Amino acid sequence: LVVLSPDAGGAPRAEHYASKLKTELGFIYKKRDYTKPNCVSESILLGEVRGKDVLLVDDMVDTGGTVVSTIKLLKIKEKARAVYFHRRRIGKPWDQ
Repeated sequence: LVVLSPDAGGAPRAEHYASKLKTELGFIYKKRDYTKPNCVSESILLGEVRGKDVLLVDDMVDTGGTVVSTIKLLKIKEKARAVYFHRRRIGKPWDQ
């Protein structure tokens, strides 16, 4: 199992989960095109997922584009065995 953050900012959160689960850690470095909203020009995987299950941990979902593109990267290009997604809720539901 590899616990993975879909962005560098979430790496500490993924590291916490990986530590508790006593497993490997990875994250995606995203190059953004800031001339367009929600546009990632390139995603680079830092970590090894080939043939492994991946727990993708994120704190929020806006358009879902990051989740979809990360899963495609992991399954198609990097050959992860399976990808599971967990969105960790921050704060109280009515504050969101």
